Amino acid sequence: FAKGNLLIGLRHLNLAMIVDGRTFKAIWVWGPVTLTRPHHPSSVEGGRILVFNNGSQESEILELDPETLRVVWSYAPGESFFTEFMGSAQRLPNGNTLITWAVVDPTNYAMLRQVTPDGEVTWELQTPDRWRTYRARLVDPNYGYIIE
Repeated sequence: FAKGNLLIGLRHLNLAMIVDGRTFKAIWVWGPVTLTRPHHPSSVEGGRILVFNNGSQESEILELDPETLRVVWSYAPGESFFTEFMGSAQRLPNGNTLITWAVVDPTNYAMLRQVTPDGEVTWELQTPDRWRTYRARLVDPNYGYIIE
């Protein structure tokens, strides 16, 4: 996690990696056995990595300790939480996690959900079926959210 390094998600290769920003060589790779079509890896407090794992039947959010390769936190509420290819997660300043995923089937809706570290849903929003929202980000706690 040196300054200038890049954290990259490679969805079609089922992995997250850190690339040296000067040499462009991979210096850390994780996921081919654990991840299925992952999205939006990000670094969080303590040098851990948060990633949206699409999965093949159910999606999940994983927080990984990159030194031990141990999943230290996850959010996986079951079958109703699945997207084949559109999702993101952001750790918020209050310790909660903002999760966004789109359901691309005949209903074509998207969900935004904030969960506590214990997995309790603090709020959620289902977008109208004409939207295809795949990521929301907290910009500033005093300002609001950006929905992409």
